[in-house]
Amino acid sequence: MNLVPSERPWQDAYHILIDAILPRPIAWVSTLGPDGERNLAPFSFFMPVSANPMTLAFAPMRRGRMPDVKKDTLRNIEACGEFVVNVVTRRHADAARRSAHRLPIDADEFERAGVSAAPSIDVAPPRIAESPVSFECVTHRIVDLGDEAGGGHLIIGRVLRVHLADELLDDRGRVVHGRLEPVGLIGAEDYLGLGGLFELARSD
Repeated sequence: MNLVPSERPWQDAYHILIDAILPRPIAWVSTLGPDGERNLAPFSFFMPVSANPMTLAFAPMRRGRMPDVKKDTLRNIEACGEFVVNVVTRRHADAARRSAHRLPIDADEFERAGVSAAPSIDVAPPRIAESPVSFECVTHRIVDLGDEAGGGHLIIGRVLRVHLADELLDDRGRVVHGRLEPVGLIGAEDYLGLGGLFELARSD
């Protein structure tokens, strides 16, 4: 089979992407709202982009029910130009899943997820204290990818500082994967860790 994405409903393209590009790493992004509200959300359309300068990118997608409503993460980054990408590990995968829930704009999503905020050094948004790897970022560019359902924005961030837990590192300063225990997303409820697949039930 072959198909032309523009000739099919956007949901078809979405399912091909999430079913065929696996596993998807998760950017657990922390931002600050205009009045200092702490925001936290996971994004599985996420990738490293370059090492020099160190650059990351993730893409908040417009959902079908309210495509004209921007996600809090995007609005906050547009307003202040700063964010932190925290790595999701097996130990905190459920907390990351909880932070995906849509909450009132003034809600503290760190509290909702059950994690602690730690001060960043070069940017205003806090990092997640429990995450063993965090990237403090400033916005390099935001690319508008369409204002209809299934569209969204690509947020490209330049990394100013990396926080690495000392216990992750070997004697060469390299991250030991088994100590990090990273996870990737496979489906709505299925995740992949170094020990294989596991499931986290999704709730509304």
